[in-house]
Amino acid sequence: MTIRRALALTLALTAIQAHAAEGRDVPLAPVCDGVTKAKPADPEDIIHVKMVARPRDQPELPADLALELVKDGKTTPIALDAEHGFDPRCDDPSMRDASIRVNQPRSKVRFGLAFPARVPSGTAMSYAKLAESVPVMIEAIRRQAGLMRFLAPKVRGVRLRFAAEGQHVIIHAPDGVKRFDADDKGEVIVPWNPDWSTATVQLSEPLRAITPDMH
Repeated sequence: MTIRRALALTLALTAIQAHAAEGRDVPLAPVCDGVTKAKPADPEDIIHVKMVARPRDQPELPADLALELVKDGKTTPIALDAEHGFDPRCDDPSMRDASIRVNQPRSKVRFGLAFPARVPSGTAMSYAKLAESVPVMIEAIRRQAGLMRFLAPKVRGVRLRFAAEGQHVIIHAPDGVKRFDADDKGEVIVPWNPDWSTATVQLSEPLRAITPDMH
């Protein structure tokens, strides 16, 4: 894990991985503390935080991967979504004392965070609406990184996901018309440009998902 990545909202993952290696219980406190610290940057709940299970040094996650929520002495199975993610539910203060029990060692499974944003409806919208998650994420990173923010990841735009390939985005910007074509996975990155605040956007079809794109 690089310093640049650790200084984003994912900075808590070092502690998470250490606990997973020792007892295979992943504490939620570091994650929820980070979410709480960044919350003032997102009063409209534009971005949602997910924990995501990812394979380590192998192409796929173990077929028998199982996660459980350990809270108040009780365990509850955790259902993963199609991207192997789940909501840590940090809006509930009691989750800070909970942990995630994983049946795989650190050598096979690692955890990261994903930041899906709310998806604008329809195919026509303002650029400001399409990219509304960018200033939120920029401010959230600033709050997390503090004086070390010059080392933090930069938000370069929004990653859009369509249901299929062959889709595109057209932006009618003050400096001309811009077209961005999706790749064979149906994904396309639209750059962040504050000068496009008055621009309008036309999508070839409604979006399936949107996340801030960082590097």
